[in-house]
Amino acid sequence: MMTVLKSHSLAPPSTVDDNLRDEARFPGEEVDICGRWDADSDTYRSLVTGGDSQVPAAWKHKFCHTSVQAICHSIRLLESYNHDIGDTFAVDGSTGLFVKHCMACGLKMQVCPLHTVVLTTVALGTYGKEDEDLFGMVAILLELLALGINPLESEQISVPALFPEAPEIMDSSGCQHQFLSPAKLASSVPQSIIEKWPDAKRTGWQLFKHILLMSELEWSEEEIEMPIRGQCLRPIPITHRHYFGLNQELALLYATTKAELLTYRRLKESDPWISHNFDMQAVVHCLSEGGSLRDAISFTRDDLIEEFCEGCGRFEGEIFNPNKGLRIHCNAKDVMKSHFSNLEDWSRTTFIPDL
Repeated sequence: MMTVLKSHSLAPPSTVDDNLRDEARFPGEEVDICGRWDADSDTYRSLVTGGDSQVPAAWKHKFCHTSVQAICHSIRLLESYNHDIGDTFAVDGSTGLFVKHCMACGLKMQVCPLHTVVLTTVALGTYGKEDEDLFGMVAILLELLALGINPLESEQISVPALFPEAPEIMDSSGCQHQFLSPAKLASSVPQSIIEKWPDAKRTGWQLFKHILLMSELEWSEEEIEMPIRGQCLRPIPITHRHYFGLNQELALLYATTKAELLTYRRLKESDPWISHNFDMQAVVHCLSEGGSLRDAISFTRDDLIEEFCEGCGRFEGEIFNPNKGLRIHCNAKDVMKSHFSNLEDWSRTTFIPDL
């Protein structure tokens, strides 16, 4: 999550760790996750030669699809490794970020992985670029939920300690921490912070909260035991476990966010960051007011993508391969019924000449 903030926001390091309050830049800022610069690039070396190692704000842009896909693939690789050694995917304990201490009792308040994603999303909304829309954080959230991160896991958290600058936060004596799930933490973020965000960020935040709440409700159902073991609804039937419960909207959102990452990139500055095939405003309206989510997303409404499992949101290219003992990332060809991706622009590619 530090990688997201250091490459795609203007957040000070103290946002994630009070021990970094005296630091002007994040460690490792000289390497950009989506490849625009690194420590050996001419632009960064010129910057350092001029006596400044802090990456200028003008170099940064919103949390783009390339970075999102790199992080989601890293998460999936961790899951593949755990499966290869016969273990289940789990990210337990504190992440070490956003740690606070109670001024009354001295309790060290640490947050779990999903809480960290919530707080990183808030930081990206607050310090991200003006055209940030939080789609990337939605995709990361769905990836983690699809792999079984428990949305019911609660930790002792103090909202006043996390957001002391919010006018709603009133100073009071005594302990102010309480057990909060990720969804309850998201709902506890002071409205005065969210109101300062542009419309696109607020829309992304609404979708993010909808997904957390839907997942929490599924895990809370007493008659549903996670993970559910069911047969994938796809050309190659396979019984497997999945963690979206009986909520097919979560599976649909997971499949279509992957389709978006696999088939679209912003090629010109005048292009939108997200394709017209995934309209977040239409998705939020559907989840809030009711209606068919399939009809709200062009990928499914216009029959652009292949069938996917309505229980887990995986395409055929992601089936479990018993010969290799790992999960395979699907690619654009696994997702598209017919070619509509804009990623194959060969004029933008540099080829190595024949020797």
